[in-house]
Amino acid sequence: MASSDYEGHLHIKLIKGDNISDLDGATSNPYCVFVLGEDEVKSKTVEKSSDPQWNDEFTMGVADTRYILRCLLYDQESEEGDDDFLGYAEVPLEGLLEDTETPFELPLQRASSGTLSIALTIDMVPNDGADDEYDDDEGEDDFPAITEAEPKAELGSMAVKAWVGAIVPPDGEDKVRKVPAGEPSQTLTLEWAHGFRGHDTRQAAMYNKHGDMVWITAALGVVYSKATRSQRFFTGHENDILSIAMNPADGVTVATGQWTGNKSQGQAYDPKILVWNTEDCSTIVELTGAHQRGISCLAFSSSGNRLGSVGMDDQNSVVVWDWKRGKALGSAKGGANQILMISFDNADDGRFFTVGAKTSAFWTVSPGGKVAKKTAVFGRKYKPQSMMVASAHRGGFLSGAYQGELYEWTGNSVSKVVPNVHGGALFALFVNDKHVVTGGKDGVVALRDIALELVKTFEVGGSIRSVHLHDGNILVGTFEGSILEINVQSGQTEVIMMGHGGAKESRYAGETWGLDTSPDNEHYASVGDDRTIRVHHVESHECVAFFNELPHRARACSWHPDGKQLAVAIHDGSIMVFEFHPGSSELRQVAQFQKRNFTQLPMFPNQGGIDELRFSPDGCMLATGSHSEGKNATGGAVDVWRTDKWTLMSSCKGHTSFVRHVDWTVDSQYLQSSDGNPELLFWSARDGAQLKGGATMLKNAKRASFSTNVGWPVQGVIRKLPGFVKEMDMTDINMCDVSPDESLLVSGDDFGNVALYNYPCTNKADAAALYTGHSSFVMNVKFSKDGRYVMSAGGHDNTILQWRVN
Repeated sequence: MASSDYEGHLHIKLIKGDNISDLDGATSNPYCVFVLGEDEVKSKTVEKSSDPQWNDEFTMGVADTRYILRCLLYDQESEEGDDDFLGYAEVPLEGLLEDTETPFELPLQRASSGTLSIALTIDMVPNDGADDEYDDDEGEDDFPAITEAEPKAELGSMAVKAWVGAIVPPDGEDKVRKVPAGEPSQTLTLEWAHGFRGHDTRQAAMYNKHGDMVWITAALGVVYSKATRSQRFFTGHENDILSIAMNPADGVTVATGQWTGNKSQGQAYDPKILVWNTEDCSTIVELTGAHQRGISCLAFSSSGNRLGSVGMDDQNSVVVWDWKRGKALGSAKGGANQILMISFDNADDGRFFTVGAKTSAFWTVSPGGKVAKKTAVFGRKYKPQSMMVASAHRGGFLSGAYQGELYEWTGNSVSKVVPNVHGGALFALFVNDKHVVTGGKDGVVALRDIALELVKTFEVGGSIRSVHLHDGNILVGTFEGSILEINVQSGQTEVIMMGHGGAKESRYAGETWGLDTSPDNEHYASVGDDRTIRVHHVESHECVAFFNELPHRARACSWHPDGKQLAVAIHDGSIMVFEFHPGSSELRQVAQFQKRNFTQLPMFPNQGGIDELRFSPDGCMLATGSHSEGKNATGGAVDVWRTDKWTLMSSCKGHTSFVRHVDWTVDSQYLQSSDGNPELLFWSARDGAQLKGGATMLKNAKRASFSTNVGWPVQGVIRKLPGFVKEMDMTDINMCDVSPDESLLVSGDDFGNVALYNYPCTNKADAAALYTGHSSFVMNVKFSKDGRYVMSAGGHDNTILQWRVN
């Protein structure tokens, strides 16, 4: 955000930490990341200390005192991207006194021990902006808004309506059509999901008994039939699915657990578990009322009659369910350390094993439902360490260790350790009556016999997070968001689905924003914070070309009108151009250039960068929309580049916040761009001159696209959605797109909806069709150039969805 977007500031003193250690109990190199809204700041690193003294200070902008400050603690490792998560704490801003330093001793959550000492001072500045309502007949964007200050914005409204002057109807139209439009006759059908939640799950991809592949992404359960090369979907969840388990008794029933619902969106607050059938994706039973925040892991007993679940509350509560009756049999506290996996005994429904961050325990369930815990014993011979995954094995259990060993357990103690199974954490483990399959951070899948003797290894690459053996094939899910299948006999690996995965430069999942459809109507491209490009084929759904070595995260991409070049916006401010030829999997870089420089903002990874770029319809120019470079608190800019030599033609300056949307007129003469305030401005592309009164001047001009949430034909999308407590505000719509025949409008919003309207949508009463599947902000939506499909990008859920227009 630009400084004008903030209503005040928060001064943070990071003083010290006490009793902090890493996953395997060693001394850590701790640093802290503070997150407030969309902004982050990072502290210095204190080397080799469990009691770090930082004495570091920061100032962050406050857009709303209803925000919560998150304090995330990490252990700096020598290898980039491998920093361990050590815990977190949260402080609501609402309780802070104005201009008064308030000290806090914050116990770390999701950690076995540790506290943070900080002090906070909040300074809220009254809003001196104003609403600028003018007579409808005036060129409203010609005049500055100078009126009395409004009260602070409530949720679902904006204090300064900078967009009002941009709502100018074309000739012959009312400002708002008086008769509301009905729901579109066309509908959307979800056809394909590119995504796998591998960055923070274990064993989240599996076969059912028919050989269909089952995995989770966003708010979807995905079932893939290799025979028909098609996906079907379970859509009972409305938020992120965090865990999944297959019933071993029938091989078709699965349970999935989600993050807590959002009360403001009319959702139940209790995180729910849904048990469903993978054959027809129908719900069998819903389980609620026993957990808080979310469901981190699930497991069925061997008979299939019981289901174990672990919640994400401070004590990692463990619950055992008689799921067929929809009843919890018993529960107990799992302890402060994060539990990563739960596994039942092969023969005893009353016994199970849990593992996690510096915690391993054996549990029993009495006939009366009493759940009892006994701590696992490593003994003097074997090193205690964090266990990442577990499975029943030969009357006992196996577990995969943080340092790559495979531990065998008999009773409640370690009986054997297989060393050096993987060169790094052992994240994935599958056991049947004949084989043991493991997968690690080293990108290797290992097949062993039931006695743990090595049979074969497979070099897959990436970081393996899930393995499952069925009928001579191993299903693999990766941190990088892909699903693969290994044929054990031949050793060949087939890519089933290649999606976007976790970000490389942080412990966050990262986000996927960049999306564009090719003029050839056969391909579409996506880019993300994982520093990758994916080009997918519309009909086959295959990833036909990819690039995995972007220098930084990417937030936007655009196809040249010839369909042979793809421009990608890099977070450091550079633009990279790639050449694509159908039939070749290669994306060949042909150019890289830069005007804006954000390398001076390493402490603010969510600030800066380019969020949008778009080729002109004639292909002669490329417009890019940037954030402020941090100089004199100026806003973002639109730069226009010549595509013949990739030289700068003009720069359009006048925004007071980061540029989010850019659209061309069909004659390639003019641009419109909107920013985070939001404010819609108009430009002459070739000289960068701002068009004062551009909303009136261009009211009849035909646009090549209309992506912004500001303007006459899209004003009706800002509304109160069914079941929601508050009306949307202008920041809740992230992207719009208009069908090629200008009959439909699609939008993506902050509530996971892909919304379809008749175009134009000027009236809040215009009917909409809402489509769900994403679990995060829908950051991008695009029609295919022939209007037969809509593609959507789910931001933090890192999922691209392909919808057929019926």
